[in-house]
Amino acid sequence: MAPTLYPLLEEVANGFGMAFGVLRQRSTEPMVTPPLLLQFRAGHAESPGWLLIQAQEFAPTPLTVALFRQRDVYGAPRLIRALLDVLVTEGWFVDVAPEAYALAPLGRDILERSQLRRAALLAQLAPSLTVDLARLAALLQRVSTASLRDATLFDPWCFAHSRQRAPAVAAPPILQLFHFGDDFNALRDDAHMAAWQPLGIPGAAWEAFAFVCAGQATSAADLMPHLAQRGYTQPEYAALLDDVAARGWLQHTAEGFAVTALGRQVRSQVEQQTDHYFAAPWGVLSSDEYHLTETLLTQLRDELNGVASQSASS
Repeated sequence: MAPTLYPLLEEVANGFGMAFGVLRQRSTEPMVTPPLLLQFRAGHAESPGWLLIQAQEFAPTPLTVALFRQRDVYGAPRLIRALLDVLVTEGWFVDVAPEAYALAPLGRDILERSQLRRAALLAQLAPSLTVDLARLAALLQRVSTASLRDATLFDPWCFAHSRQRAPAVAAPPILQLFHFGDDFNALRDDAHMAAWQPLGIPGAAWEAFAFVCAGQATSAADLMPHLAQRGYTQPEYAALLDDVAARGWLQHTAEGFAVTALGRQVRSQVEQQTDHYFAAPWGVLSSDEYHLTETLLTQLRDELNGVASQSASS
């Protein structure tokens, strides 16, 4: 049952984002513009904002390109290194060893102010919601605890680091619920990587293969509008697709590449394994509790969408 909740969790996370947009438009307070560098590549893993967050998750361990790429296995190392070097130049990070970085006071301040702005928006949003936020947070906390305590099928490495920056248990439920969105996205990443990485394929190649499987690309050129932000070039993606074809998962066609029967079988097996892994910790809930969680998440999604659909002038 649990895999069905992942899309719902994503919809809740999107609902928070859309509701924030309406609240910002309605606000009579002066608009606070985040630093321009924080807006650069916003929404992508390979971005200054995400590097700040990862540095917070890994602290006190310095952030390295290799460590970052355990979380973002799809990004090009040279792009991550270049972004970190820019952030050092801007004073957000400091070098603590060769190719090892830590947050500078300015970086910590930028991160803290961003988190305070989000907490203020969540506090403003909470009174407009009727869903039992405390009950939902308690249910998800049990799944969170089980994810770390009963990790026998796969290593919840990303999830564990996401929990490093989780709000305190005594924090308002809405703050906890917002962060659970990040947590369970990380857990889904853990489950998916545990399913495909034993195949011995690079992350960029697996992602390119997934786009061909989904019918969103037949060539490296087709991939670029979707994946250029990862930092790889079109020739590099062409070489990766050739490598996947050499495995028998893709075949050359007049249009480019098509998925073979073996490729579809491999993709299906990985998706099934991903769902199996992601479902495991949800077994801590009884059937009634699971369905209650689903009901409360649905209600939260619908109420957030209701806020988001309201006119900024209302």
